[in-house]
Amino acid sequence: MIYPRFNENTFQKKSRLLLLVMGFLLLISYGGNAQTAPADTATDVAIMPFLGSDDPGNTLQLFDAVLSEMTNLENYVPREVSADSYPEILDLRPDEPPESGYLGDSKYVLTGEFYLDVEDLQHLQLWLWNSETGRLVYTDELVSEDYEEAVSYMPSLVNWILSQIPREEPVAGGEVITDIAAEPADTDTDTDTDTAPPQEVEKRRIFRGELYAGFRGGASFNTYSIIQKIGGYAGGMSQSFAYEVAFLADFRIFRFFGIQAEAIFNPDTFNAAKAVQNNSVIDRADSLSMTFPLLLKIPLDLGAFYLSFYTGPYATIPLGNAKIQSNAEAGTYASKMTPPLGFMFGLDLGFTLGPGKLLLDARYGRDFGITVIQNSLQLPYTRDRISVSLGYKFLLWNRK
Repeated sequence: MIYPRFNENTFQKKSRLLLLVMGFLLLISYGGNAQTAPADTATDVAIMPFLGSDDPGNTLQLFDAVLSEMTNLENYVPREVSADSYPEILDLRPDEPPESGYLGDSKYVLTGEFYLDVEDLQHLQLWLWNSETGRLVYTDELVSEDYEEAVSYMPSLVNWILSQIPREEPVAGGEVITDIAAEPADTDTDTDTDTAPPQEVEKRRIFRGELYAGFRGGASFNTYSIIQKIGGYAGGMSQSFAYEVAFLADFRIFRFFGIQAEAIFNPDTFNAAKAVQNNSVIDRADSLSMTFPLLLKIPLDLGAFYLSFYTGPYATIPLGNAKIQSNAEAGTYASKMTPPLGFMFGLDLGFTLGPGKLLLDARYGRDFGITVIQNSLQLPYTRDRISVSLGYKFLLWNRK
């Protein structure tokens, strides 16, 4: 069954809709190979939650529209499989048959997926499976410009897909004979009239092309390792709590790959012990720096949420001079990190909110180089940082 191409002009859409209706009437009149079950033998059809990370709200509305249309049909009894009872079904692929344990006595099951293409058109693809054999009965795809247009074609779509269920007729002795003239589909046949080859359609779905810009801020726990026997300072470790503020640019190139660049403002405060004329003196060091990470990300869509894992190198530059203060010394001094590089990894959890995404970020970073504050005794140290922050990023551009 070929559905109208909804991004063509109005005349073409109306002409193809007319052909669709005529074909459906002919199917009913002459009784093709695939026929709807008689009213006294209504078929129980399970319906799974639809997959749709591009627009969860629209996905749920289209699911309700399909369920409503199935409910209005006399010869079919829909049975909704609830994600509240089986949360794990939200991770199932719609182009694979679900396990029969979720389906009860339903002999057939309907799965679906909603997504947007590069032209900002809406795609709703449905799969009808035989739940006893796991075999694909039929698949079809509806392409529309908006929700209202999709709903206007929903009766024809649902009627046509369910009509592919082979007819079952009761005979003497209580046995049921299934009309096997209707050949189930052996493969995932894409009936969309898009002229692009299937490989190109799949490529469009994999390529995301989303650019975000945003900010975040939060608390950090820092560890400073003082290099022993350099500059007269005693070796050891100092810890402190601080904060960090960052600006970010996030480019999601593919469904499972992206790049994020940041500029992070870092204050550092720690204590270092030294010996002056056989007396132990504690120097307090205060400094500011900017860190510039380049992170490789692996984003995972989890419905309304998404989770990203990332890792990558960073460069650090000082902001002005460092301040040293103690009862033996006080002043500001230049500092230098050699090499000025480090490495970090972490994850962020995002939630769609308004024009962008709300972020929760957690990460760990470690300096490769040694920072030296060039005071009278040359204070050397390396730094480790653990941070947790909240942020928000705005969608600036996407391929749609």
